[in-house]
Amino acid sequence: RLAPDNLNAKVNYATILLNQQKFKEASNVLEEILKLDSKNVESLLNLAMCYNYLGENEKSLPVYDSAAKALEEKLKLDPKNKEILLNLAMCYDHLGEKDKSLAIYDSAIALGFNDKDVYFNLGLLKLSQAQHITSQIAATRDSMLINQKNSKGWVDKLNKLITDQKKVFEQTEPDFLKVVEIDSTDQEGWYHLGFIQYQLEKNKEAKVALEKLVKLAPLNQDGWGLL
Repeated sequence: RLAPDNLNAKVNYATILLNQQKFKEASNVLEEILKLDSKNVESLLNLAMCYNYLGENEKSLPVYDSAAKALEEKLKLDPKNKEILLNLAMCYDHLGEKDKSLAIYDSAIALGFNDKDVYFNLGLLKLSQAQHITSQIAATRDSMLINQKNSKGWVDKLNKLITDQKKVFEQTEPDFLKVVEIDSTDQEGWYHLGFIQYQLEKNKEAKVALEKLVKLAPLNQDGWGLL
């Protein structure tokens, strides 16, 4: 049994629970930690993650907000700290502030961080934008079909969405090219690169990327599926 005010013991216990994927128990301990130290960034991030795993996404939002504020304070003292920048970008992503997240990744690259994680996370963020546009395209097509809306305005709206999505894929391709340049064994990097190039109708390039993936991971069903 832990002493009620023993912060270090609670932090260590929460880490054990997280490693065991006991997210409910871990969240209870992390909540106790934050009562003692409300700006403990690691505990804030871990608690938000627990809420996500437990399907309590709404509950995670104020925690991500608190973490972002604490990280902003740390960034003022150490503006070139890669870990702070990546965690802050992640917080803003979860909070739906995509532009802020993108700007942080761009600033990390501008600072010279030739780091796989920076490019990978930036690429994933852009892919989420492309997926959002996919939903808009599907909804527009369904609406046109159900309501028989084939006017020029609706067709133009659909074409604009398709064009916007292509631009996002074009902007995302260099990020994953950089990922596999830095680490040629990154399986997720090769998969996302192949997927993007397939969407851009760069079939030869997509085939090369996906063949690299299945060579690294012969049982990768997603890779074989796209091939």
